[in-house]
Amino acid sequence: APPPFATPEDQRVARVTVDVVQRSFSHYASPTKLLDGTERPKFMAAVREALVTTQAELDLRTPDEIEAVVARAVQQLALRTIDIPRIIVVPTGEVRTGFHDFDLDTSKIGFQPVDNDILIQHLSETKRETLSGGSSWVDEPRLENFVVRALVDKADVSYDDHADLLYKLAGQVVARLRTYLPDEDAVKNVLQFYERQIGELVHAQLADHFWEDAVGYEPRISAGFEPLPRQASTANQGEPVRDFKLAVPNPSQIRSMRFGWFSKSIYAEARFDADNERRMAMIIDAAPEVVKWARLAGPPPRIDWGPGAGYEPDFVVETVDRKYLVETKAANQMDDPEVLAKAQAATTWCRHASAYAAEHGGKPWLYLLVPDAEVTAAATLPGLVAQWSRP
Repeated sequence: APPPFATPEDQRVARVTVDVVQRSFSHYASPTKLLDGTERPKFMAAVREALVTTQAELDLRTPDEIEAVVARAVQQLALRTIDIPRIIVVPTGEVRTGFHDFDLDTSKIGFQPVDNDILIQHLSETKRETLSGGSSWVDEPRLENFVVRALVDKADVSYDDHADLLYKLAGQVVARLRTYLPDEDAVKNVLQFYERQIGELVHAQLADHFWEDAVGYEPRISAGFEPLPRQASTANQGEPVRDFKLAVPNPSQIRSMRFGWFSKSIYAEARFDADNERRMAMIIDAAPEVVKWARLAGPPPRIDWGPGAGYEPDFVVETVDRKYLVETKAANQMDDPEVLAKAQAATTWCRHASAYAAEHGGKPWLYLLVPDAEVTAAATLPGLVAQWSRP
């Protein structure tokens, strides 16, 4: 088939069109909606304005020629993406938050003292920085205070509400330092110089034990579709593109490999984190009912399954009558609490996405969580849907 944009002028118009869609019109349910009815004139006017700004129309002779290229660009964009609504689930009513009690994992704390001259310079710079920000900078009579003051600077940490837990964790940091540093002066040196880094380390673990209690939750859809991102590659330099249908001789190294030869993927290449994902791609690509699919490489969609914790499933699949989010897991992980929490969040996301699709003439969504033992040459997509979908 001839290329949809054969001339440099057509290619520039197409690029401008896609940029306008992604920048200003992603709140529509699908790119193709921009070519319908009353929306078309407004969209075409926005593209023409952008073309004037970039001088991208060049040798195109008539407005009709420009509009034809714009329409082709939108249609090509629709072919190369899967319409995924941006859904955010937010708490409603009174919201209470806090942190569950826990013991700090201090195994990664191995900071070493620095030379006194370096420390003095660091403290001088820190003092100037805090004073210019309107705060006071003081030494601390208690070693734990260095850790606590780094934590209470965080927006989600309240000293009044969390003081007992903060001092417990700070005490565990100090205890860890005392196990390998020679004396209290060395411990203080490390706490003063690495205060910020230690605070970040402790705060990251605090975030894993965050809880939130709200009267209820409601979905908010801030955009109708999100263009899928380009896939980042972790492949080795010079790695050839492998036929994804062929068995991998060394599956443990699959993350460094590039795969291609798909018939329905919207990407020419993909990478996989495990061989069960490659086998799932074979099942999806061979399914007659599949229109297009993608191995996801980051949001969209981003599914919030915990405070500050996002989840991106392995695949998004569009068939003639439905869309799926698909995840494969080792059989011994199917009952893991984190896996189940993500599955529940993804199921909720699909329910909201289906409701949005029903309002805008789209396809309903389902979430599949499939154990890797079921991803075999004999498996079919309808069979996996029947057994492993979560309504």
